Amino acid sequence: MSDTSQIDALISQNQMLIHENARLKTQCDRPKSREETYAACMRSATGTKCAMAVESIGKHCDKLLQK
Repeated sequence: MSDTSQIDALISQNQMLIHENARLKTQCDRPKSREETYAACMRSATGTKCAMAVESIGKHCDKLLQK
């Protein structure tokens, strides 16, 4: 690739990332329902190998859903 085409590709990628960041920011800023909060909390427990940690996270998630 020539220098010009590399620069164009980087500018294009930068624009794409700027738009993605803006989309994610609006998604984070909007109010979430209890169910969405609970689901996000439970997803944080996936991949955790320690049973005690999973149980603790699960209890915390249940408290979020009850509020």
